[in-house]
Amino acid sequence: MINPSLSARLQRVVCDPLSYIHPDRTGIAPELIARPAQRAAVNELLIRAGRLDTCPGESRHVLREPVAQHVLCQWDFLVQAAFLLGCSARRGELAWQGKILRLPEWARLFLQVSLPVTVPSGIPQGGLLCTGYSLLQGSIRHLPRFLTQRVSLLFPPQAECAPPSPPVDPLMLLLALQHAQRYPDKHFSPASARWCAD
Repeated sequence: MINPSLSARLQRVVCDPLSYIHPDRTGIAPELIARPAQRAAVNELLIRAGRLDTCPGESRHVLREPVAQHVLCQWDFLVQAAFLLGCSARRGELAWQGKILRLPEWARLFLQVSLPVTVPSGIPQGGLLCTGYSLLQGSIRHLPRFLTQRVSLLFPPQAECAPPSPPVDPLMLLLALQHAQRYPDKHFSPASARWCAD
């Protein structure tokens, strides 16, 4: 039997992109989407304009795959987890001239943990979020297309500055997701770490 909570999360991710799309991807004033009918119309427009796939037959299969379950259960933490992956991949750069001290406290805590996994070599250069987004995309590329399409909506357009990298160790992804869930930062903005793009 499929977990009703997981099924509801899948429904939200597939049918309500407006609930999670990054503000830099839309220019919609909040008052224009105040009513349910307006939100439904804008969601339909986002799905059609973005040519987002739907998952009528795949949903049962997706809900049984562990990585898909983690992605759905921690959907709202994916940006923060990607940032952590980027921090981990560029740990050496962050140590230079004390850049690590400019990170949010929860990111510094993540870097203090002695992680038993390594990040793949050949990571593209760019900001921390760009690097983390690349690592995340590489790690979830085997998931159904309708999910991977929607992950990109969580991020600002500039995060897509690099192609997907080789996947990180699944344990590393899990640790980043768990850390982001343990230390949620509702006010986290990738813009606060733009200095790392230098």
